[in-house]
Amino acid sequence: MGISESRMLSGKLNFACIEAEAQGRGNIIDLLSDDEFTDILRGLWQNMSPAHRKSIQRHTKLPRKSRSKPQPRNTNVLLKYSSEWGDNIRSFLEAGREINIGSSHPVADSYNFLSRLEEREEINLWHVRFLEVIFHHLLKELCGSYKRSEDVRKAIAIIQASGAVDDDAILIEKRVLSWGDVGRRLELLCFELKYNRHPWDESLIDQMEDKKHLGLLFRLPLHVRDD
Repeated sequence: MGISESRMLSGKLNFACIEAEAQGRGNIIDLLSDDEFTDILRGLWQNMSPAHRKSIQRHTKLPRKSRSKPQPRNTNVLLKYSSEWGDNIRSFLEAGREINIGSSHPVADSYNFLSRLEEREEINLWHVRFLEVIFHHLLKELCGSYKRSEDVRKAIAIIQASGAVDDDAILIEKRVLSWGDVGRRLELLCFELKYNRHPWDESLIDQMEDKKHLGLLFRLPLHVRDD
C-alpha cells in the first residue's frame, strides 16, 4: 500500500472516530459503506499471504460480547454549567465578566478574551472553541477572507485602533490567523458531522446559516483541537 493510500486510510479512520464519539456511537461501521475505503481494504486483503488471511478469518469467528452504547463524552464541568448557560446564554459569554456584550470593539474584546481563556482551566475549552468560531465570523465580516496580506493588515489595524490590546502587530497577526483558521475548521467539522455533507453543497446553504450544527462544539472529544 502506497503512502497516499495510507494517509487516506488514516484520515478516514480518524474522522470516523471523531464522528462516532460526537454522536455517541460505539463503532465506525458506517465507514464500510465508503467505496474508497473498502477498495483500499480489498487491496490490502488481496496482497496478504494465505497464512495471514487464515489467521484473521479464525479470529473473526470468535463470539463477541455485547457492549452498551456509550454516552457522549461531556466532562463534569460542562454538565455542571450547561443548565446555567441554557437559562442565560449571556452567562456563557460573560464568564468572569471580562467580555462586554454591548462593546463597540467586538473584535478587540474577543481577542483579549481568547488570550486569557487559552491560559486557564478545562472549563474554558468550550469558551475557546465557541469564541474561535465567533472570531472567524467577525474577521470574515469586517476583513473579507483575512487570508490576503491587505485583509490581515486591516484586521490588525481594527484591533490596534480600539486601544484595548497591548500586543504588537506581529503577535496580533499570529493570533488572528491561528484563531480564525481553527474557528473555520471547527465549524466545517461540526457541519459535516451533523449533515454528513460538506457545506459547499448549495442545497445546504440554509442549514449553514442557521448555525444549529455548532451545538456539536460541546460534544467533540477533548483531544479535537487544531487538526
